Amino acid sequence: MPKYKVTSPDGKSWEINAPDGATQDQALEYAKSQWSKGPSAEPKAEGPATSPSKLKGSALGGVFMGLRDPLDGGAQLLRRAVPSGVGAAIDDFGNSLADMGLPIARSSGVGGADALVKAVNSEYDDSRKMAGRDGVDLSRIAGNIINPVNRLVPIGGAASSGGVALRSGVQGLLSGLMQPVAGASDYASTKAGQVALGGIFGAGGGYALDKLAGAAASKFATMRERPGFPQWAGGKVQAPVGAQADQQLANAAAQQGVDLSAIPIGLRDQAKSTVVQALNAGKKMDARGVVRLAESRAVLGDDAGFMAGQATRDPQLFARELDVRGIQGAGKPVADRLALQNQRLIDSLAKKGARGAPDNYDAGKAAISSLQELDSRMSAGIADAYNKFRSASGSSIDVPMQPLAQRLGEVLDSHGVENIPPTVLKRMQSYGLTGEKQTKVFDLLEADKLIKSINANYDPMKGPQASALGILRKGLSESIDLADSQTQGATGPSADLLRNALGQAKSRFALHESIPALEAAAKDRGAQEAFVNQYFTSKSASIDTVERLTKILSPEARDSVQRNVLAGILEKAAPGAVRGSDSAKFSQAGLRNALDSIGDRKLEILFGKDGLAQLRQIGRVAEWAQAQPAGSAVNNSNTGSAVANLMQGLAGKSGSPMMNKLTGLPGVNLIKNSLSQSLDESAARTAMAAKIPTAGAKVSPEEINALRRFMPSLGGLLGSTAAGGLR
Repeated sequence: MPKYKVTSPDGKSWEINAPDGATQDQALEYAKSQWSKGPSAEPKAEGPATSPSKLKGSALGGVFMGLRDPLDGGAQLLRRAVPSGVGAAIDDFGNSLADMGLPIARSSGVGGADALVKAVNSEYDDSRKMAGRDGVDLSRIAGNIINPVNRLVPIGGAASSGGVALRSGVQGLLSGLMQPVAGASDYASTKAGQVALGGIFGAGGGYALDKLAGAAASKFATMRERPGFPQWAGGKVQAPVGAQADQQLANAAAQQGVDLSAIPIGLRDQAKSTVVQALNAGKKMDARGVVRLAESRAVLGDDAGFMAGQATRDPQLFARELDVRGIQGAGKPVADRLALQNQRLIDSLAKKGARGAPDNYDAGKAAISSLQELDSRMSAGIADAYNKFRSASGSSIDVPMQPLAQRLGEVLDSHGVENIPPTVLKRMQSYGLTGEKQTKVFDLLEADKLIKSINANYDPMKGPQASALGILRKGLSESIDLADSQTQGATGPSADLLRNALGQAKSRFALHESIPALEAAAKDRGAQEAFVNQYFTSKSASIDTVERLTKILSPEARDSVQRNVLAGILEKAAPGAVRGSDSAKFSQAGLRNALDSIGDRKLEILFGKDGLAQLRQIGRVAEWAQAQPAGSAVNNSNTGSAVANLMQGLAGKSGSPMMNKLTGLPGVNLIKNSLSQSLDESAARTAMAAKIPTAGAKVSPEEINALRRFMPSLGGLLGSTAAGGLR
């Protein structure tokens, strides 16, 4: 017979045995019929009787309740979801099974389901008291954790923490939905609260857990990168830390066109030590930033080296440093550093010889004088070598006239005889080149006289004539080359003398081919002033000419030319710096254009490989110091600093009356300005420290996704726990 608990209005309760098959309503009627003594008010049936016990209130009983909660909550939902007729049929079927002795609770409509849930939870509460288990019910929470209902939504596969939060929120919502309502009178509002709390706590918990797990995974990944980390735990087989640092620095230097050997060894050691420290900590270092910082100190000095934004080329940090420079007080260290960098960049060129260098006229005059002296020595040397050969051999060196005759024919056809100076034409006639009778043997001495005559009559201002003489000079040089080729097989005691005489002649004619106006330039101030540009630095100056002239100039003349070129480069990079102007401002773009206009091959000829590397090093440092990285919103007008200075001077004078009152209170404006000043000073200190940031190793997306698959369903746990508070 089923037992029911019956309570009278005065609070007294009895357990009665109702007839077999009696429903709760029938049991109430049965109780009334059996009522013989007691108050006149009618008793009230409260549902199935309970039988609390220590076992039911134990930790194991709590786990059982955690597993049962979704079943009870689901039963309440199901009983409300089905039509009344279907619900009655389900009740009848269940009660029939209970009559057969099966462990199935009797039910009679929605009220019966609610009464059953209430009785079960009341029995559990009484059992907990009997077992002495008060406070947070961890065992029931444990049952919720392992309950499959709290794991319906998979966490693995979420692409972000937001995705995890969404999935956990859905799971929390479902877990809250499946929690039973045991004591509240309004089922609908209570269930809505359970669902809302489940979703909120589920989403928040999932997001927090994913962030926490990600941080822990990143920490582990960083530890995994440390040298000596066990391979069985994920450690890698790595080269020695020193070798890794060398490789990283070499790669970073190669990517930026930096020659590490041009950086002093002390600075290279500092750079390597910085990278080694990061590797030992399992972190990654921006090796390119380390190389930039080292090269900046090599050019600018330790006290003017790069600031953090310049070294890292971080757009926001770079912009912040330049913006803070104009703020009174806080920005002074940054402004001073930038000014010192500007001066050191100027000095880097000035100290190489640009300061106090000869001007264009003096440098050109020195070069031309040197070449004239050389030409005189070469002419005398040719005559001496020729005379020695003739004395030793008893013969002369005849120069083949075919190349010269061919060139003369070209000139007559294209330029006309009128564009050949009379003295030059008369000499060629004496050699029989124009059809007249040959009166002179065209030997090496006559060839030397002819080149002198051509040079003496060369006037670059007379275009057709200068062109004609240039062609004749070319023909003369070809004749000398042919003479040299024809005598390659000469033997005997005079062969060496022959080779010496022809070699000196070829060198002299090559000089005049490179500098056709050498004789005229010696007398023309304008030609002297334009000499260095025309034959060394202009685009029209051939590399062969620069190389030949650099080799044959006297050391003093070569030094004058080199210093003059450096002065020209500095003047383009920092106008006024050559004259010592205090307001000269170095421009990385100006330097780059000056170097590029000359070209690396000519610069290397003039200054050597090391000198070229140093010039390009200065250019890189200047660019990193001044060129704004892509994405950096530098306030170039400096209005931001002006506004900041203005705000510091305003004692609560704003457009808002409320703000005026607030900042006008004692101490408020002082606190505001002090905070702003502190932030600016902190930014300045960070810039001056120039520390290259490090970053811990990152976990791959595959590892993150695998980790999420093994996450406990925190969303369901928090959702069910939060919703359980409304049971």
